[in-house]
Amino acid sequence: MSLLKNIFVAIFILSIFSNLNAQENKKDKHNEQVTIVGSYEPKINDAFKINTKPVLIEPEVQHTEFVFKLPNIKESTNIELNSIKAVDLRNRNKTDLYNSFFKVGFGSRLSPYIDFYHSKNKKGDYNFIANFYHYSSFNNIPDYSPSPFSNTSEVVTYQKFLDNHILDLGIKFGLKTNRYYGYIPDDFPTVTIPDNELKQMFNLIQANVGFSSNYKRKNKLHHEIGLTAYYYFDRHKTSEMNTKFNFDLHKGFDVVDVLDYQNLGIKGVFDFYSNSDSLVNSSEFYFGVTPYFTANYGAFNFNAGINLGLLNTNNSTFHFWPDVEVQMNVVPEIFTIFAGIKGGMEKQSYFSLTEENPYLSSVSQLKWMNEKINVFGGLKLSIAQIAGFQIKTGWRTFEDMGFFINTSEYQTPAQIPVGPLNKFTTAFDDGNEFYTEASISISAGKQFKINLGGEYHTYSLDSLKQAYHKPLAKAFVGGSYNFADKVKFSLEMIFNGKRYALNTN
Repeated sequence: MSLLKNIFVAIFILSIFSNLNAQENKKDKHNEQVTIVGSYEPKINDAFKINTKPVLIEPEVQHTEFVFKLPNIKESTNIELNSIKAVDLRNRNKTDLYNSFFKVGFGSRLSPYIDFYHSKNKKGDYNFIANFYHYSSFNNIPDYSPSPFSNTSEVVTYQKFLDNHILDLGIKFGLKTNRYYGYIPDDFPTVTIPDNELKQMFNLIQANVGFSSNYKRKNKLHHEIGLTAYYYFDRHKTSEMNTKFNFDLHKGFDVVDVLDYQNLGIKGVFDFYSNSDSLVNSSEFYFGVTPYFTANYGAFNFNAGINLGLLNTNNSTFHFWPDVEVQMNVVPEIFTIFAGIKGGMEKQSYFSLTEENPYLSSVSQLKWMNEKINVFGGLKLSIAQIAGFQIKTGWRTFEDMGFFINTSEYQTPAQIPVGPLNKFTTAFDDGNEFYTEASISISAGKQFKINLGGEYHTYSLDSLKQAYHKPLAKAFVGGSYNFADKVKFSLEMIFNGKRYALNTN
C-alpha cells in the first residue's frame, strides 16, 4: 500500500510540473517544424472471409391437394308460429250480459213449464252451470184412462281450465212420470186394472268426469279421457247400471310431404251394462278400439280407420267395420260435399228405449244392434251467414234393430190377451234402411230466424212386415223473432208421419 502511495504521489507531482511548463511555453511564439522521414502506406490486415459463394437455401415445401365437398345432410326445419292475439274490437254500445235466466210458462191441458238457468265463469279459469227444468201435464184425453205426465231434471256442470288441459265434471238427476193410458176403459167392462199398475216412474242418477288436453301445437300428444256412469230404475223393480269409459289419443306427424297436416291416432270405448228386472239379471260389455289417420290436402279432408270390437254377452264375438269419411271444400266456407262409410255396435238399453217410448213394459228384452255397414253422402251450403242448407242421404244394413209391439200383461192361462194393449214390448229384426235428412236455416239480421227440416226412412226387414212404431217421416218448422232485444217470440211445429202397429187380434 505504501508503494502505491509513492507512485501515485510521483505521478501527481509530474503532472503538475508538466502543466506549469506548458503554460510557460504558451507565452513563447509558436514555431513547429515537421520533417517527413519516409512515405507511409496504410495496410488492412487479413480478415476472416467467406471463400465460397453464398447460396440461399429455401426450405422444402410439400403441397397437399384439398378436395372440399359440402356435406350431404338435410337438416329438418320445424317452423312454429306463435299464436296471433285476437284483435280487441270495442263497441261504444256496451252489451249487457246476464248469467241467469228464469222461464215460466203455462200451456193447454194444464201444462206448467219452468226453466231456470244459472252460470258463473271466470275467463281462463273455470265455468259453472246449473239448470233446473220441469214440464208436466195434468189434464186427460176424453174417454181414455187418465194420461198425466211430468219431466223434471236438474243438471250441474263444472269446467276447470288448467295450463294445457280442461277438467270436466257433471252430475244429473232426472225424474219422469207417466201412466199406461192407451186404452178406453169402457171397451173392457170386465177388466179392472189396479191404479198402481198403470203408474210408471223413471229415476236417473248420472255423473261424468272428463280430462282433455288443450295444446295449440299439433305435434303434441293430444288426449281426451272420459268416464260416465248412471243408475236408472223404474217403479216396477227394473233397473239398469252403466259404466262407460272412452279415450282418444292423436298426434301430428309429417308422414308425406304432399299433405298439409296429418294426425295418427287411436280411440276406444269400454261399455259395461248390468240389467235387472222381475224375471232376469244380466251383465255384458263391449270393448272397441279404432286406429285412425286424418289429413288435409288442399280442399280435401279425410279420415281413414278401422273399428275393431269385442262383444261379450252370453258368448263372445269379434267384429270389425270400416271408418272412412272424405270431405271436399268446393268453395271454402260456402259449399262442401262429403261422403263416407262406417259401422259399429250400439246398445239398445232400457234407458234409451224408454226415452224413445216411455210406455215400454218393464219386462222387455234388450239387445245390441250391429250396424254392419252405413254408406252416406251429402252436401252443405252456406250463404254469407244468412242462409244455410244441409242434406244427407244413406243406406245401411243392420242386425237386431229394436221395434215396438203392442202388448197386454193381462192374459188367460192359455196366453190369450184379455186386457187392453196399453203397453209395448220389443221385437228385434235384421234388414236394411234407406234414409234422407235435410235442414234449412235462414237469418234476417239478429231479430228474425227460421228453421225447417225433416227426414224420411224406408225399411226392408227379414221377418217383420213393417218397422212397427218407427215414424217413416218427420218434419219440423220453427222460428223466432226478437223485439228490441227485450222480448223474444218463438214457435215450433213438429210433424210425425205414418207409422204401423201390429194387430195381435
